[in-house]
Amino acid sequence: MAMKKLSIDPSQIDHALIKQAVRIIAKGGIAALPTETVYGLGCRSDKSNIVDKLYAIKQRSKDKPFSLALHSISDVISNYFDTLPPFGYRLIERFWPGPLTLIYYTPEGKTIGIRVPCQSVTSEILRELKVPLCFPSANLSGDQEAVTASEVEANFSEKIDLLVDSGKCIYSKPSTIVDLTLKPFKVAREGVIGEKDIAAVFFRKRILFICTGNSCRSPMAEFLLQKYLAEERIYFNERYEIISAGISATNDMKAAPAVVNILKDKEENFLQDGEFRSIE
Repeated sequence: MAMKKLSIDPSQIDHALIKQAVRIIAKGGIAALPTETVYGLGCRSDKSNIVDKLYAIKQRSKDKPFSLALHSISDVISNYFDTLPPFGYRLIERFWPGPLTLIYYTPEGKTIGIRVPCQSVTSEILRELKVPLCFPSANLSGDQEAVTASEVEANFSEKIDLLVDSGKCIYSKPSTIVDLTLKPFKVAREGVIGEKDIAAVFFRKRILFICTGNSCRSPMAEFLLQKYLAEERIYFNERYEIISAGISATNDMKAAPAVVNILKDKEENFLQDGEFRSIE
């Protein structure tokens, strides 16, 4: 079958074209898809014969497993990764969807690499497909990664079934790979996200205050500690993240008006000689 080429504008997505791409991949096609980093070659991960075909196209040894690409972060956490260390969840919060590949264990104890791209066209394809893709970069093993559709076409036009052209990749460099199976972690490949940025997430500790509704005690404690650390520890923003939550709070619930008024009226009394004073 001759390669089909679809041009899809990421700022104004044509969903009819998305469905065409999904149909080709769902039937077993190998597709070159754009991401925010580089172009990738994608195929259904649940069909071993199609995955074998992708290995042959890439000229890649089968002892080097492909990472997966999915649309849903919650799906990854619930169904593909075993319980992550806290650092793993913070990386996901900070960088997903985006140019980060995480390596960790499956619930069955196998090692797996997963990424959730943020490029809008491929994200829509993944959402519609509802099957994880094996998704290595669109290049022969060892060659430079392709960052435009024309580069992909030059190497693979006779070998793949679909090329989705959404222009040049924004970052035009690979994703960063972090291996969480090693303690505390290893940056297996530094890409778009710098090693210093990964380390900053690791060293920044989270302090969480909880009350029932997150409308009185917990936001008050959050405010007080933020104020104290900002005044006494000038580096606190780099070292601590102070947040509050409630066990029965809804999203975007705000502090109770009475709490806001107390904090406004009594702010000058909360700190004296490095110690908190009573607000009573």
